[in-house]
Amino acid sequence: MGFDPDTVITASPLLSAEPYGEATPLVQRFMVRLSRLPLDVWGQAAEGVSLVPGGRESDAPELRLARARLRYLLAAMPSELARVKRRIDDMTAVACGFTGRATIAAMRRVALTAALALLVRPRLADEDFAELYAPFALIIPVEELTAGF
Repeated sequence: MGFDPDTVITASPLLSAEPYGEATPLVQRFMVRLSRLPLDVWGQAAEGVSLVPGGRESDAPELRLARARLRYLLAAMPSELARVKRRIDDMTAVACGFTGRATIAAMRRVALTAALALLVRPRLADEDFAELYAPFALIIPVEELTAGF
């Protein structure tokens, strides 16, 4: 049996043209911009980030509440959540050997939080989005991601 050039290959139902749902363009633009950031800039965005699940007591109550609301919204989006996590994990893996483990973990946390906030942005209060996206607000402004929408 050889390859039949007349065989029609169909896309798997598991693959989607919009892997992040309605937020696909926004999330993908963020990922591209993030991949182009120098590691030191990304690391600076992650400075002072809590690595404790759910945050730490010194985190602002607004940030802790925003994270809780984000988790609630993501519970209904397991596939999109998994895709974003995989992509961020792949991107932070590149930093291994160039910076410390704690810095990489903090970089992963801020990038994951920002990407997930973009994923659910239409359902997230503006104040919550601002809290969650804050580490990247000046580095990757949302206005640049939404240009052309």
